[in-house]
Amino acid sequence: MCLDLSDGSAKVLIGYNVGGEPVVAFSDEHNIDGAIKGGGVSDPERLIEIVSSFHEVSDPSTKFSVSVSSGICLLLPPIGLKVYALDQTTNVVSETSEISKTDITNLMSMASKFSLPDPHTAIVDIIPDEFILESGERYANPPLGKVSRRLGMKAKIFVMPESVLNAYKRVLNQAGMRPLRIGLTPYCQAELFKTYPNLPTSYLLVDIGAKLTSVSLIGDGSCYASTSFMLGGDDLTGEIAEAFQIEFSYAENLKKDYGYDTRENKLNPPLLPGQSELTQNELNQIIEAHFERLDSMLHNAISTIIMSYGGKLNELPIIFTGGGSSLYGISSLFAKTFRERALFFPEIRSIGARERGFSPSLGMILTASRYMGSLEDNLRGVTSLTRPRVEKEGTKTVRSSRPDIDNL
Repeated sequence: MCLDLSDGSAKVLIGYNVGGEPVVAFSDEHNIDGAIKGGGVSDPERLIEIVSSFHEVSDPSTKFSVSVSSGICLLLPPIGLKVYALDQTTNVVSETSEISKTDITNLMSMASKFSLPDPHTAIVDIIPDEFILESGERYANPPLGKVSRRLGMKAKIFVMPESVLNAYKRVLNQAGMRPLRIGLTPYCQAELFKTYPNLPTSYLLVDIGAKLTSVSLIGDGSCYASTSFMLGGDDLTGEIAEAFQIEFSYAENLKKDYGYDTRENKLNPPLLPGQSELTQNELNQIIEAHFERLDSMLHNAISTIIMSYGGKLNELPIIFTGGGSSLYGISSLFAKTFRERALFFPEIRSIGARERGFSPSLGMILTASRYMGSLEDNLRGVTSLTRPRVEKEGTKTVRSSRPDIDNL
């Protein structure tokens, strides 16, 4: 069971991994009434009430019913996200030098205890990129049963403000829930999009949510950096409601039903009965004005992400996701301002959760099924890699993570 808490809603998805594809058994979405603002918990009592309601999940139309008694996988927005790279080495404990689960646990435990540069941050997740034997052989997954006196690990450490992380943990605890795994949305989205063969592996990921838009740098399918700003789909809905003095729910329906449509229509009829001024042309004007603000803030966020790379990432493609990216016609607006980049608006293909807003939860299904246990016991299967050997004898180094630009 995955729980995605964001400014707009709480999304629940129950599913499993079949052959590397997420299969959905149940999905639902609940309004959270402003209990989260800017990615932070603003009304914990309301959020606790909502999360508590997920102990019993049912859908009478499909006769689906499940009681959640153990725990859930929690998804968090990348607020203040920082990613660090870690090189860690340990001696193999077995007298026969055969690598066991204990050696992997030792590496993960050591990684979870290193000193963070900012004492007000906390580790959310540790993702091993590869394991290295003394011979230089490299494995994408724990090389259990292989023989080596020493075992190295390259990993990424995902970190966010401790106050933000603890606020979500307190909500889950007081709602009687236990987090089996905590993941960040851009990492899980990147895991999902790895399974889409027509998408690039290195790109900028733009997630347009209800009130928060995040921009993440994905290199070779892995998240390296992220930033965000306060503007999203609900802001556009509010602007439509205010301009035409209609209820928010009516404005939301107008936005979803008509979107940004520039096709010629000589009649230009009203979109709502009794609202003669509310035509497609007027709706387009409101969307264009909103887009100008969104586009300006988006370009600034992208510049912030790539400025440390000397402009070498200026041609990276962009993948758009999140509910706000589903607005009809928005792709034509972005195409005008990102002429130098390839743009992708992938359709989510999992039956039962087709909306782009469910992409983090679908990615978490894959992630949770692949990595079991805690930060100290985060295991995968075994697959050999063939990459040049880079040795670090008995040392540990931590640095801000950057992708290899030449390989992006």
